[in-house]
Amino acid sequence: MNVMASHGKIAALQQLEPLAATQHGYLTRAQALQAGVGDLALHRLSRSGLLIPADHGTYRLLGAPDLPSVTWTAIWVAWLRLDPATPAVLRAEAPTSGTGAIARGPTAAFVQDLGNLGPDPYQFWVARPRQSRRDLVLRTARGGLPASDITIVHGLPATSATRTIGDLVTDHHDLTHVAAVVRDALDRRLLDPRDPARELSEVLARVVPKRRHIEPGALTRQLLSLAGGS
Repeated sequence: MNVMASHGKIAALQQLEPLAATQHGYLTRAQALQAGVGDLALHRLSRSGLLIPADHGTYRLLGAPDLPSVTWTAIWVAWLRLDPATPAVLRAEAPTSGTGAIARGPTAAFVQDLGNLGPDPYQFWVARPRQSRRDLVLRTARGGLPASDITIVHGLPATSATRTIGDLVTDHHDLTHVAAVVRDALDRRLLDPRDPARELSEVLARVVPKRRHIEPGALTRQLLSLAGGS
């Protein structure tokens, strides 16, 4: 039964608020439909200003607290759209399952405030092959990522600082930009303060393709030197 027809806009909004409260004030059309709030109700809530359209099929509740930046918000909305029916909390609990998505590369660095790389086009690891778009790069993590390679930032799954550095090297980013990420990770103690060289060397050996013929120890020393952490 359409909630709007029986209880009006306030009742419809009350149906949506609990879920939106766990998603920084955002929700998707698919989630609204699951909550019993139909398209007519969404249209009327949007027209009255109680719901603010954020992107195709996504909305923000009026008065919801701001995320760290406009770009951060765009990344969050892009992530919600990759699996619009599943609540964000459940996706964060099992980021490698089903249609899960994990921010990677410059996007992962940005949400963790590491380095100065621009985050777009937004990049995500996904569990199954999916079509990328001009503004969205989706890489398939065959076999999934180990739990140690994943962190949760404001509810958003992202590659850990160490894995992010490994992916940036794999993606041929300039080493001075990668070193800026290393420097911030060292300052924030996101790398093992007792032996960051070992941690970096291990992830480079594991992540960077063997065909690149990179010597992990030598590259680690170069990155730490550029970062001022040698």
